[in-house]
Amino acid sequence: MKIMKILILIKKILHGIKNEKIMEERYGLKAFLPIAKNYSFSHYDDFGNSRSYGFKRVHLGNDLMGSIGTPIIAVESGIVEHLGWNQYGGWRIGIRSFDGKRYYYYAHLRKNHPYAEGIEEGMTVKAGDVIGYLGMTGYSTKENVNNINVPHLHFGMQLIFDESQVDSPNEIWIDVYQIIEFLKQNRSEVYQSNNETKDYSRKYDFMEEGFEGRSLKSLFLGIFRTVP
Repeated sequence: MKIMKILILIKKILHGIKNEKIMEERYGLKAFLPIAKNYSFSHYDDFGNSRSYGFKRVHLGNDLMGSIGTPIIAVESGIVEHLGWNQYGGWRIGIRSFDGKRYYYYAHLRKNHPYAEGIEEGMTVKAGDVIGYLGMTGYSTKENVNNINVPHLHFGMQLIFDESQVDSPNEIWIDVYQIIEFLKQNRSEVYQSNNETKDYSRKYDFMEEGFEGRSLKSLFLGIFRTVP
């Protein structure tokens, strides 16, 4: 009887060790590719190309072609500033960096289920978090319509040096093609965290002292932990 109790105790200890979250210090980027790890995509430098829906204009981003439902990742930590329908971008999400200098625009998200579970306007998201799913919505004044010919993520980055630049002719959007190429080295791995809604979450998280309110001026030195 005593031997059986000892064996049960050992089993519980070993099980606890197996499921323990391991913390380890690592050096690495705290900026991620907007397409989740293990999901394929293609792109080319299309910044400045002509667009005609609504009015003639130039393309102020980079289109990442992929499969519908591909998890979309927050490139940098920040605050969700815009969420909802836009006739040009369809279901979209806009995230402002903590220092207010960068605005990330993710557009043409999936019909019916565009956003990751729990995403709300005004909330804080961390670089590497799943924020939504790739789709082909947009080019419509009516909500939840697929009018984009090819499924893709429109990813844009705006530099903001003064608030007067927001929603004005003085907006500064940059060509992010080379940034996407660079971020291919740092992709966030995901797993299906909700079998009912088929939502995904990041597999590996990071922690740092004083995370709230910090920008990514310091892109290096991360403390990572594994998530079972």
